[in-house]
Amino acid sequence: MTTGALPPELLILIIERVDSDGDLLRLAGASRQLHSISIEALFARHKVVPLDKDLRLSFSTPEAAIAVLSALATSLDVVGASLDSLSYDCGWVFEPKRLLKELHLLTRYVSKLSSMNQVTLRLAAPLEGWPSQWKDRTVALLEAILSKSCRRIRIDSSQMSSFPDQDILSPWMTAIATKQSEWTKWYLPPTVQRDSTTSDLHTCAVLTFPPFLRQFYLDTLKYNSDSLTDLTFKNIFGGGTDWDTLISNVSFPALQRLSVIYAVISRDVMVKFLIKHPTITSFEYHHIRYRTTPMKPVRNTLCENLTKLTTTPEHILNFFPPPTKLYQLENLTIKVDQLARPLFQPLEDSFRRLAPFGGTIQLSLEISRPGLGFGVWFDTIPRLGASFDPSARPETQLRCVKKLVVDNGNWGFAKNFLRGLPAWLGLFPELTEVVLIQNGLRYVSSELDPLEEELLVKLARACPGLRSISVKDTIEWTHSFPRSS
Repeated sequence: MTTGALPPELLILIIERVDSDGDLLRLAGASRQLHSISIEALFARHKVVPLDKDLRLSFSTPEAAIAVLSALATSLDVVGASLDSLSYDCGWVFEPKRLLKELHLLTRYVSKLSSMNQVTLRLAAPLEGWPSQWKDRTVALLEAILSKSCRRIRIDSSQMSSFPDQDILSPWMTAIATKQSEWTKWYLPPTVQRDSTTSDLHTCAVLTFPPFLRQFYLDTLKYNSDSLTDLTFKNIFGGGTDWDTLISNVSFPALQRLSVIYAVISRDVMVKFLIKHPTITSFEYHHIRYRTTPMKPVRNTLCENLTKLTTTPEHILNFFPPPTKLYQLENLTIKVDQLARPLFQPLEDSFRRLAPFGGTIQLSLEISRPGLGFGVWFDTIPRLGASFDPSARPETQLRCVKKLVVDNGNWGFAKNFLRGLPAWLGLFPELTEVVLIQNGLRYVSSELDPLEEELLVKLARACPGLRSISVKDTIEWTHSFPRSS
């Protein structure tokens, strides 16, 4: 009896009892009828919906990864499909041959699709002794992704920093490593062909910068230079000099949003890039170290068209122009990494620099994960009383701040934070709205308890102009104050 003579319901019951993923894949290759049922059974076993518009691929075992990717690579149902989002995590893999197979299967799957809007890819860090095909397979996958009209791509790595230059990556990479700029003359593998008439990429996030991808990044950014509006660079450490060369060789006439964080770079190169891109309206720039310590603050006029800026007090003081030159600024986020004395002095100095700003901004203050909480800072500010001169505080000069967002990091709404909050908020002369973000110890609930009511009474007394205070937590909570007559 052939399988065609069996009712489909019986075939499904039989195939569902097949334990081995390998046997299911072999059955899928036996006939068109078995193909559909076997592939569907394998997907169901691993809880994968292949035609899901938002497909996230992350597996508990390498065997599961190979099985699902093999099914995707051979499935007839995915031919011509469109994805809104694809996420794939290579994770930590210590078997080069297996990882190369994963890359090959994923590339076959991507090549079957008609289009994909955005992709998040987490690469595995190469280890000593890896074959030279690692670079070619990785680039082939990335090129296949970009060929599907991909508009947003995010490339991460299982290794936190840029990869070092090593002979193991490929012989030709070693040959060009002697001159730092030589790699800009090399091109992609001969098998890669790009359609020169289209460029679809709008957003590119580079969260790892290994030598074997630097030429791919250069060619990709150049090829899509006219369409790119959003760029992110993160974890640029060992590859910092290559990154300097990269951004010195590209320009983006439509660039609007730029993020450069956790990096060791050249300040002069960054300044030149910003001068060349006056179109940037949103800029995130923090956790930056310069290879050569600058002796003087930046004197150039930068970022005049910024409406949103995320940075640290040190960069407000030494990198960016005075806020009076940032005429269009509407949203300023200051990330605070306060680990030692002098406590919060850079933050207070950045307030003084912000004071002359003539517009109105939303000011957001965020404590970093390892930093001291704002409660420690409040404890260092003299208590309001007969001997306290509020005019000595920089907050009293911040008439530009109408809305204040405070994120106390992992400290949450600690007692010293809540104790000092009303007096501190009362220093802001024009404050009308406050948002507190709860990421640490939970304090505020959806219903007012007596302690919360006591806090609100103190806030109303200290801040007569305050109209509302909100808490963003698992439950959002807002209290509106009555307007004074």
